[in-house]
Amino acid sequence: MARIPGRNSWIAVPAGLICAGVVGALLWFSLPMMPVAAAWVGQTAHRALTEPLVTMGEPAHGVADLEAVRDCRDLYPENVWAELQWRGEGLLAQTTDPPSTAATTVVEALAPTVRLTCAWSYPDGGSLVSTLADVDVDAAAVAQAGFEGAGFTCTSDSGILRCTLARDGGLEEHVLREGLWLYVFTKGWSPGDFASRMSGFVLG
Repeated sequence: MARIPGRNSWIAVPAGLICAGVVGALLWFSLPMMPVAAAWVGQTAHRALTEPLVTMGEPAHGVADLEAVRDCRDLYPENVWAELQWRGEGLLAQTTDPPSTAATTVVEALAPTVRLTCAWSYPDGGSLVSTLADVDVDAAAVAQAGFEGAGFTCTSDSGILRCTLARDGGLEEHVLREGLWLYVFTKGWSPGDFASRMSGFVLG
């Protein structure tokens, strides 16, 4: 093998031995930490496989404090709001108008106290309306009878009443739970699975 000019084997061999000794010493001193590192890796892998995945920006149990809902921005999950902003073109009106439902008798019977109504309108004629209101805790029974009498399809499960009706080229949906009433009307474009994402975020 050709000799590299300027290389001194009398220096290279001792230097190599010294480096090997240092590496060996470091490995020897790290041996007590091997079981700790292995346990940490095992625990991390176990958590990754067993813990549920939570989508960023969308709390698992709805709004932590409903009193924090002050404007339309607070009414939407982070990812829904991002989709609405990305869509653009929509004009947003924030009011305290009652639900504009086909079941007018239900509004009269429940006499809701509206916290917030957010109405989006689009140039193509589409619209997206969300209303959050307070009602009596036992209002669901009265609401169900009124909605079904107006042609809605209703289901009740675990204290949650859901009623839907297709009208005017759109879909009207109502969710009542423990004194809260969420109304959603969509016509044309809307974020995917909009009503259920809204009810999950606001009502839990």
